[in-house]
Amino acid sequence: MAGADPRAWAEALDARLREIHALTPDLAFRPGAQVRVSSPKLGLEHTFLAGEARADRAGPIRADTGFHVASVGKAMTATLVLQAAEAGLLGPQGLDRPVADFGDLSDMVSRSKVLSDRRVTLRRMLTHTSGLRDAFSDDASRTAAENGGAPAPGSLGARLRADPDRGRIWRPWDPDAPGEPDAGVLNWFLCTGAGDAPVFAPGEAFHYSDTAYVVLGLLVERLSGRSYGALLRDRIFALLGMTNTFLAYADEAPAGWEAVVSDFMYGGRPLFSSQGGASWDWGGGGQISTALDLERFLRGLFGGRLLRSTTEMRAYLPVDGMPPYCVGLGLGVRRLISPGGRVLEGHAGAWSVQAFYCEDLDATITGTFNRPMSDPSLRNWVLDVADSLEHLAR
Repeated sequence: MAGADPRAWAEALDARLREIHALTPDLAFRPGAQVRVSSPKLGLEHTFLAGEARADRAGPIRADTGFHVASVGKAMTATLVLQAAEAGLLGPQGLDRPVADFGDLSDMVSRSKVLSDRRVTLRRMLTHTSGLRDAFSDDASRTAAENGGAPAPGSLGARLRADPDRGRIWRPWDPDAPGEPDAGVLNWFLCTGAGDAPVFAPGEAFHYSDTAYVVLGLLVERLSGRSYGALLRDRIFALLGMTNTFLAYADEAPAGWEAVVSDFMYGGRPLFSSQGGASWDWGGGGQISTALDLERFLRGLFGGRLLRSTTEMRAYLPVDGMPPYCVGLGLGVRRLISPGGRVLEGHAGAWSVQAFYCEDLDATITGTFNRPMSDPSLRNWVLDVADSLEHLAR
């Protein structure tokens, strides 16, 4: 992407993004891509759009078309937890307080040997070092990695692939039906024994766990007496002007949102057009947003509008088992270094969603290709974009 002219840069970047969007040409439906790059320092605002928004009707994806952010939402959940810490709601131990100490969660924690272990702290939940299994990928006897990368047979992910539950809403936890696995995500996790089988002793290693973030979402709900969706709206989205962002399947979600939000590919099918659902994501990344709104989130978060200090959140530690180019794990965020040496902070999501901030260029890179990150280009497109900025920064 040689040349310092912004128009030449944009043309070269769009050509590269079109290549990524054209991957796996055998797809019957090629979901829409939405990518935004912004840097006031470089005088830059650029949006790339390609493909269709939906499989069930004709029409291109637009800059204001919402998409499922997947695990990018973990940074939002972590922000709510850190806000609770700053408000003193976590007690004197703060993030180092054991999850088992919170009586607000006793109806669920008491049913899990892992969560009852006092070495499992909020900090370890936030950094995926608690040893807690992932309800969607793991079962009580094996992880997805031990199952060739596919969801373990007894995991919720395997259950959903076998029976997508079209139209069904999964609750995060139903305390009134603790023995019914289909009553909620955590009900499934606990009823199948996964909550009694740590992957390792707390603090010993890294194992990605959406389950931890579902528990953290429940915690901020119960500490505040308000719904997780309302907390996101009032403490993040409304403050930052994120007008196209909301928690899916929540009371705060706009009516009819499933009919207009863009499709992402799940299990080989366009999820919303096939009447599928992703209500299981919740605190692990159940938000709908746009590339522009994710930019607003990153600037608000790293610009100090959501937390009094981001120092603790951004205390990145090296962790074995992180994806390539990921050199440090913070609290709900991670640090990447691109092949060209650009430092990025933020999070990624399973459907090739990226939301990262480059401090030295005051640049944000946000968006999605609405497809699983099976190809390295879909997984690492944010690195391509970051390195392309070098030609404008000279």
